[in-house]
Amino acid sequence: MMSKSFIAILMAIVMMMGGGIAPVLAAGADLDLAPVSREVIPFGQVARVPRSFWPVFTPYENALNAGYNPGIAAHGRRVIGFWLGDASPAAAAYVWGAYPADFGYKINMIWSTANYVARAYTAMNNRAGALWAYRVAYAFVDAYQALIPLIGGNPDDMEFARLQIRHTIMGLEATATAFGVLRDGSGARFFSGALHEPRSGVLFGEQPGRYAVMGGTRRPTALTIYVEFEIENMRDRVMFDLSDTERMHGVNRNDYSVIQIAWNFLHEGRTPATVPQRGAMIREAAQFLNSTGLPILLRIGGEVDVWTTPANPAEFIAAFRFIANIMRQYAPNVAMVYSVNSVSSQGIGWRTFFPGYDYVDWIGISLYSTRYFLGNPATTDITAAIYRTGQFANPISFIQELTDEFPTMPIIISEGGVSLYNISNSEDLTDWALPVMRQIYYYIPMLFPQVKVIIWFNVYVPGGNQRYDFPMSPRALALYHELTAAEHFIRRGQTESPVTFAQLGTDSITMPRNAVTLAVFAPFFSLPDIWVEYRLDGAWLGLSRTIPYRQTFDFTNRPNGTKHLQINIFSNDTLLQRLNFDLLLHENTATITPR
Repeated sequence: MMSKSFIAILMAIVMMMGGGIAPVLAAGADLDLAPVSREVIPFGQVARVPRSFWPVFTPYENALNAGYNPGIAAHGRRVIGFWLGDASPAAAAYVWGAYPADFGYKINMIWSTANYVARAYTAMNNRAGALWAYRVAYAFVDAYQALIPLIGGNPDDMEFARLQIRHTIMGLEATATAFGVLRDGSGARFFSGALHEPRSGVLFGEQPGRYAVMGGTRRPTALTIYVEFEIENMRDRVMFDLSDTERMHGVNRNDYSVIQIAWNFLHEGRTPATVPQRGAMIREAAQFLNSTGLPILLRIGGEVDVWTTPANPAEFIAAFRFIANIMRQYAPNVAMVYSVNSVSSQGIGWRTFFPGYDYVDWIGISLYSTRYFLGNPATTDITAAIYRTGQFANPISFIQELTDEFPTMPIIISEGGVSLYNISNSEDLTDWALPVMRQIYYYIPMLFPQVKVIIWFNVYVPGGNQRYDFPMSPRALALYHELTAAEHFIRRGQTESPVTFAQLGTDSITMPRNAVTLAVFAPFFSLPDIWVEYRLDGAWLGLSRTIPYRQTFDFTNRPNGTKHLQINIFSNDTLLQRLNFDLLLHENTATITPR
């Protein structure tokens, strides 16, 4: 029986995250079912097992009892191969899982063996072997779940297993990628021509007044103001917040590259149907916004996909379009933002409420990375996996999904942050938060040039379960200043950043010979002590231990010619991945090409 022991196995596995995974099986479509064995062996009926199986099984059983991982892996693969024959795991699971009473022995044997083999490979740091075994196990999740009512156990355990295995596969499939940091603008760029969209680089900011962070070397280039649609006057709220910020910090409202106004629906799903009745108010708001002459991003009904009082999709779309049409007519300085939450409510997708490309200029997302689900320090692993908190809190994956969903539109992280303090148990989460902050402010701009604005939710909300405001963590504030001072963030008075990123290994990349700047995306976020080493012709160049593992090299005194550039990614002292490139030094340039 594996439903309980498998939980223990999985809890011992180091979880790694990143990348994506295609479904192992899609409703049995396009499966070659011919080679799948249909020999009936119900669970528990050992007498019906072919005699030829026992010479294969006995060495595996002995290795398992001895805890001998090489034997578990090698002989376990033979056990799995015995039952699968020429069939793929997905095809066999599809056929046998439809009749678990008839094929229970095979299902249980492959499921249990695959998981033990995966654990053995993991202990041996054999990434390819572990990936193979987890893929076999993942193919059999549904089949084993169908078997549980017949043999005992909790079917809900399998949902936990499914999520854990899926994320483990994602981590094992993840690969590190190296980038060149280019100062001539020749790297990857995204520009859709949307209103107020920078051609390259990222704007950053927070909320107005006392919440605004102004003490860094760079002042924010974006601001976000919240206005309650039903009860607040647009002019009064916006003018108060702008004036308050100017008074407190001495900033000029015209220095912001964008000002996001979050026009929130206080009554959530009950509000959209009433929007057409408020045409006069909306026109007045539009005329005011136009009079400011400011670059406005207007976020309508943010996070509609997670409202407690759900909206009717048709009503929300109609309301958004109604407001957009008025803004187009009366406020040409206003760009429309459709903004979702990173995790939608069950049964709702990001496109459920999408008003259409004719009405939306920017896509927004609320991107919060939290240590615990709803601040509960006793969050179970299955809850953490479902809501992607704790070890599953990977902001990169959310942005990847969003850019896949809306590949042609600029993106604003309308609000977000990393939990710095948990209220229920008075826990300082700074140590957990700092690496995640680096992912957001370094990796997202490096990987996704579509993302043009990042807004941190630097506000204390009474009654909340977690806090994101920087007064809770001086170290987080210091890091925030460091991150937003990076060259890819747009300076005040500029319309773009000259710094772009180019992935090594795709095309040739040329940089000044005396300033070869490299960075590495290493998506092994749950592994300890990740560090990156750089070598040239085998000789050590340097190393970095913090995201984005950036180093700058001066090759002025190196002889011309082609060198071997090697980048090694480690966890503690275990080599996770090695990247190899050719580096051609010629006159004043250094050109990196695939090797």
